[in-house]
Amino acid sequence: MRTKAKVAAAKARYAWRKGFPSRGVKASAAYRELEDLRRKNRGRLSPAIVLMAAKKPKSVLHKIIYKVRDVDAIRKYRAMLARDLLDAIRVIEVRILPSGDTEGMPPSRVFLRYEQPDGESGWGGRSEVLASPSARKYALIWALRATRSYRDRFSDILELRPVITEIDKLLIEYGNMEEEN
Repeated sequence: MRTKAKVAAAKARYAWRKGFPSRGVKASAAYRELEDLRRKNRGRLSPAIVLMAAKKPKSVLHKIIYKVRDVDAIRKYRAMLARDLLDAIRVIEVRILPSGDTEGMPPSRVFLRYEQPDGESGWGGRSEVLASPSARKYALIWALRATRSYRDRFSDILELRPVITEIDKLLIEYGNMEEEN
């Protein structure tokens, strides 16, 4: 005699990431539409697929993506490009060896991002930020937030488990820095 095991269905709730401009759209409604899109596209989503669906005024995604004034969108896009520029530029320092040969060091950032005590974030020259105890502390706080975000995005990938474990150790060791500010 076979019996069916009763499995309790978990009820999931959906929420937006802190700071996301949802424009009044509930995360659960957006999720349902994205899931429908994914099923219609052989289990795959892409920004192009989402944009195409969001063009329809009846789409719940329309309000999030297309109900943005062009001036605001352009300003935000340019701000994103400026952030990318500051994050992208690298310096490759060359070490001169006693033999006279040169050795290139791995590329490193020219500018480091850090969050100031007033909550504003900014970039400073790497040397200056690392030399200043307070700026270095705020750079570390920003880096810990970015690391936590990385951890949250990739913790489900089994192959990254050793990396996630090390991140967890760092977050435990330095995690209270954010609370001190």
